[in-house]
Amino acid sequence: TGSKTWLIFFNGGGACDGTVIPCTDRSDDAFRPYSTTETAFSNFNEEANGVTSRDATKNPDFWDANFVIGKYCSNDLYSGTNTVPQKVMTGPSAAPTPRQLVFTGRRNVQAVLGSLVRYFGLDDRDPKVKIVYTGNSAGSDGMQNTSDLAVGTFPKAAQDLRIWYVSRAAYMLATWNNPT
Repeated sequence: TGSKTWLIFFNGGGACDGTVIPCTDRSDDAFRPYSTTETAFSNFNEEANGVTSRDATKNPDFWDANFVIGKYCSNDLYSGTNTVPQKVMTGPSAAPTPRQLVFTGRRNVQAVLGSLVRYFGLDDRDPKVKIVYTGNSAGSDGMQNTSDLAVGTFPKAAQDLRIWYVSRAAYMLATWNNPT
């Protein structure tokens, strides 16, 4: 849009690893790569409400923001870095079938953030640039799991407090076992 505001959103979709969290009884969509993005977020328009609305009266802060959608296809809460295929049982739990999966969500996020800088002109050195880093459900976990990548990619915006982290479902305490 040419806007200096960027809303980076990570889709949700549950999680599985085939060991602790079974991959059976999940929709086949959880294991398909996304080949098109036309329906990535159909509610980014004037009729939408909240931060996804393109109507300036409904959404005065973000109506013209550059919306970036991180599609969820790794089942790993955007935290995986393993490119070696893992044999995982998928399908109905009554009759599961093996499938080779890679869990590379963290690498996917690195690619998205790097592409925004390299190809789309997101330059955090510009003091007018604001970044909203958010996600829904598993994407909210992903936003939290990769907040260090956002800081590393956009250090000036982080230093100047121009990155906002907005969790839309999951909350994790980074120091949950530290009483102070």
